[in-house]
Amino acid sequence: MLSGGQRKGLFAFALIWILISLLAAVSGIRNLEAKATFHQWHSVSCTINEFEVVAAGSSFAANLSYSYEWAGETLHGRQLTPAGNKVSNPEDFGDLSYRYQKRVLAQTTDQETCRVNPDNPKESVWIVRDQTVWDSPFWNVEVLLPLCFLLIGLGLMHLAITKRERSFVYLWLAFFGAFLIAGLGVGVYFGAKWKKKFDVNTWEKVPAQIISSRVKTHDSSDGDTYSVEIVYRYDFNGFHFISNTEDLLSGSSSSGYKSKKKVVRRNPPGTKTNCWVNPEKPWKAIRDRSVGWAFFLWSLFPIPFIAVGFFGVRYTMRTLAAPPQGMTSARAEYIEDEVETKSK
Repeated sequence: MLSGGQRKGLFAFALIWILISLLAAVSGIRNLEAKATFHQWHSVSCTINEFEVVAAGSSFAANLSYSYEWAGETLHGRQLTPAGNKVSNPEDFGDLSYRYQKRVLAQTTDQETCRVNPDNPKESVWIVRDQTVWDSPFWNVEVLLPLCFLLIGLGLMHLAITKRERSFVYLWLAFFGAFLIAGLGVGVYFGAKWKKKFDVNTWEKVPAQIISSRVKTHDSSDGDTYSVEIVYRYDFNGFHFISNTEDLLSGSSSSGYKSKKKVVRRNPPGTKTNCWVNPEKPWKAIRDRSVGWAFFLWSLFPIPFIAVGFFGVRYTMRTLAAPPQGMTSARAEYIEDEVETKSK
């Protein structure tokens, strides 16, 4: 049982938690509203005149040019997405590059669909995701995550107000449930990585050339972490692609700057190398198919979360099923029988 002072402290903490969650949820909803604006633009047929994803300094960008007709006038656009032409991963738009190159080789002028601002027809964008249920505020991470934190804050506030001890059991149930869900989520992620490990063994080996290599620094509250980014170009069946997928853990970061710097020094720009390409989706490639000790260790990461979550949920469920403190099991059964009799 919490003392009066502890309840006040928990109430104040819950209130601050709720306010921060509300601010994050409002910010997410505003971002969704800004994205929804592009869905209201008119769809028109357009011709892609140029499209290529290129390395631009420490990131990637799309060189894009397309033309479209509006009110009898031919207009031109260069914007890829509502966010602009910056690309975080060249594979994200690799299918578009592949499609464009096939048209160039076939010398066809198939039409694409662009979005045009009816209030300013010179403003347009090529790629806008179709509106689906997954884009709604209740499924979007920008809104869903703050709403989950909001529910946790409301639960904490309820505990600060109520005097029922069994309410704390529900708090522990939510806590262990979150551990279990987090562990399962990470487990699914690494399960997909292992599947990719077996898939890449069937990919085709092709020569490649390194364009750039560097050690990326990632800021965090626990200190800086580092990752290797090696950008390389390769040809497959006459089509040109670039990629920055190094290995199965590409995109993750860890401590240890020196070891990653050594990898970069061994792979300076201009180095001839090899990569493995997905023959069905040639814009997907990987440079190192091997599985090191780091991959095995990271694969074990979700196990403690799953174990703590599973046994914690199991224990709290048993606690909830047990008679309240101070009540014998016979007394609890008698009350249950009385309630069933009255309900009849």
